[in-house]
Amino acid sequence: MSDIGLVSKPLPLELISEIVAFLDDRDDIYGLFGKPPPPSLFPCSLVCRAWNIICRSHIFCRVIICDFDRHFSRLSFLHFTAPHLFKAIRFFHFGWNVDVDDSVTALPSWVSDCFKRFENLRVLSLWGGSTDMLKALDLNITPLVATPRLRKLYIQTWCFEDDASDLLDILLSTNPQLEELVLDNVFGASDVVDEDDVPDAPSAVRFEALRCLELQNVDHSLVRYSAFIECPNLKSLVAEWPEDWDLPPWCSTNFSDLEILVDTDCGLPNFGKAIRPSAFTIDIIGLGSILEVATWIKDCINRLPFPDLVRQLTVSADICRIDEQDFKAFYCEIADLFCFLQQIRDLGGLEGMSMSIKVPVGCVGDITTDMQVQARELVKLEEALGPLLKSGGLPVFYSSNSKSISNVGQFRKLLKLESKHVARQYRTRQRQYQGLYLKDSEAYRADISMEISHQDTSSFSKQLPTELILQIIAGFDRRGNSNTYSGSVTGVPPCLTACSLVCHAWNDMCRPYIFRIVEISAGTLIPRLSFLHFEAPHLCNYVLDFRLSLDTRADSEPFPAWLPDCFSRFRNLGALYLADIGSVNSSLAELSPLDMGITTLLATAPNLRKLHLEGWDLDRDVVSVLPTSSRLEDLSLNVISTSMTTVVSSPPRFDGLQILELDNIPYPLLKFKTFIECPNLRSLVAEWYDPVRWKVPPWVSTRFSELTLNVNVWSGCPDFGEVIQPSVLTINISGSESCSNFITWIKTCVASLPFPNLLHRVTINIKVTGVNERKCEELYRELEKLSVFFHKLCDLGVLQRIALKIELFAGRVNTINDSYDILDPSSEVKAQDLAKLKDLFSALLERDSLDFDVILEWCSTSGDLVFYTRVQN
Repeated sequence: MSDIGLVSKPLPLELISEIVAFLDDRDDIYGLFGKPPPPSLFPCSLVCRAWNIICRSHIFCRVIICDFDRHFSRLSFLHFTAPHLFKAIRFFHFGWNVDVDDSVTALPSWVSDCFKRFENLRVLSLWGGSTDMLKALDLNITPLVATPRLRKLYIQTWCFEDDASDLLDILLSTNPQLEELVLDNVFGASDVVDEDDVPDAPSAVRFEALRCLELQNVDHSLVRYSAFIECPNLKSLVAEWPEDWDLPPWCSTNFSDLEILVDTDCGLPNFGKAIRPSAFTIDIIGLGSILEVATWIKDCINRLPFPDLVRQLTVSADICRIDEQDFKAFYCEIADLFCFLQQIRDLGGLEGMSMSIKVPVGCVGDITTDMQVQARELVKLEEALGPLLKSGGLPVFYSSNSKSISNVGQFRKLLKLESKHVARQYRTRQRQYQGLYLKDSEAYRADISMEISHQDTSSFSKQLPTELILQIIAGFDRRGNSNTYSGSVTGVPPCLTACSLVCHAWNDMCRPYIFRIVEISAGTLIPRLSFLHFEAPHLCNYVLDFRLSLDTRADSEPFPAWLPDCFSRFRNLGALYLADIGSVNSSLAELSPLDMGITTLLATAPNLRKLHLEGWDLDRDVVSVLPTSSRLEDLSLNVISTSMTTVVSSPPRFDGLQILELDNIPYPLLKFKTFIECPNLRSLVAEWYDPVRWKVPPWVSTRFSELTLNVNVWSGCPDFGEVIQPSVLTINISGSESCSNFITWIKTCVASLPFPNLLHRVTINIKVTGVNERKCEELYRELEKLSVFFHKLCDLGVLQRIALKIELFAGRVNTINDSYDILDPSSEVKAQDLAKLKDLFSALLERDSLDFDVILEWCSTSGDLVFYTRVQN
């Protein structure tokens, strides 16, 4: 049953968030072609409402609407049926088919309002518009591009007017805090371009925050404008053109990162005379030979106006066609290329280089399995890289099919020769495949199904992050704070011990939780301490809460000499509970806590802040034990007796003591004038069940601000004296007497305070057992008296809050008019109870300066809550 109860408890929301985030293992949710949500997120969202809310932000973080037939239905669903989902959307792709959608000239009027709801949008992708469609969308998408949190904008396959005025209008409406802008396959409406006709420059739009600009296959008219986009703080430029091209005149030349995406059929770029990139990346696909690829790379680098300023060079070459003759010359061309790079390095700037060369399978031989071939290829590679290797400028790592063969140098740079199947692809074909992705075609769905099956089998084989394991383990340990004693614990949760058996890593992480609380009961003291002392002393370091219950009648063996040494190992203790020590009903009664090493335990724990002593006979040891724990903040004395008749001459002083609990302390100890000194006491908790009138001990500081009383209705009313000035009073009272006895006790207690006018907060918890018809009849009469008393108390001074909770434990009894059974109330009866409480406490509820809260709970005799009524202002 303990297992079932433990598992049924809800996991902390932080842990659920970590679990869901781990299942959502997508690397880049903001990427243009990111993956769909993992299938495991959907069943997680059905667990309960809490899981659903947490999963929602992951499932709906990416929304892609591509099929125009579904535009209106999907947007309508979001706008009218599920507007709460807009908050989760951070990536939104909106696309349509140019060939199919040309006839559409308008969208519904509500679409503009729909677009305004994307308040948390970070990335927006607009794909595939004709001129007519663009005009229809222009005003509608303005709120979409103006979203205040938008940081990245994709505009793809977009047809604009010849003067680009419509495209400029969209950019002018875009959030000025935009950080990334991608213009991909953006072209003019006119098919004929006059190279000598330079278009009039439109008004420029300025993006101060723009850090990254990508221009891929952008129409020549945009490139030739003298002014179009101002981006003075540009850091990175990514460019791709299928033919000869120049850097746009309007583009900032202050960027530090330059990346070009080309194939060998492209003309060489004209970089101008101003750019000074420190990081230069060439991503090239070539149908030509390795000679053509190497030549293109060298010519491209030579066109940089300041090649000596390049610090990091990255080259990725995908050679789609290579015959046997070309491959024989492979290393010669590589050697020539690296001789050229050596010249660049000699200019003084080049600090690092990364190169990846992919060639088709078949021309290299089976280097993935033949170690002799691998060794031979490595020798050739080292010869080709000779100039740079000798200079120490380029440590190299050689690998094939992700299989390491050897390393040379410090692995700070990378050359990767990779054999793989490469189809004859151009980037336009890649873009066509991406188009299938966006159109939600059959090919895309088939691809996704394969991707899902791969993800399902692999995601769970990955090792959980350490932080997540720690949160899971902490969620299973529900034994409370280690520095707070609340009675016996239920033992180590079974889930914790099971987790410790998963592997060594889990065991190491579970150990501090399993041994955080150690409880040793009577009869097992010696064998359990012997295990800790001799076999597992390292476990003592994990013990933060040590609970030792010693009955000398059960533990009749002589205490071993090693006991003090064992106790000295518990150096990280924060809380210590000692019970039934020094019982006079034993032949070992003459043994003191000193003899048992208790003082060693108290003295060697520098972090000890909580001490609970229960059932302890304090005689000659009282002077010796308490001074060893002078750093205490919380001291609890429960059923402490003593035969001492004289006061302590030099009482121990506890400057840090904040909380003192006195539970059922015999009268002799209470009348001592000196026992301990606690000048900074904040809270006094007193519990007694004697009919004798209780007095605040003379040795207790009177400066405490919080007073808590745990009593029975037959307990003697306290005598507070004439000095104490608590501002917070809590009374926990229980019993089976009539309701009038409870109210009388409470009123008498509060009236006994020397300064009731100084009370700021009063909390009263009443538990009435054995409720019958008579008690039900008098309940509301007594509550009316209590209301009058509270009202007068408020008039005395500065009372800010009153909290009253009454728990009534009853069998099947009827109320005053026998109209209903309290264990089976109707909604009408509940409403009547609520109205009664509001009427009884109306004067208090109307006080604006008072925080007033009343809860009336009806419970069965077994303790189950049947129903409750609550009134508060």
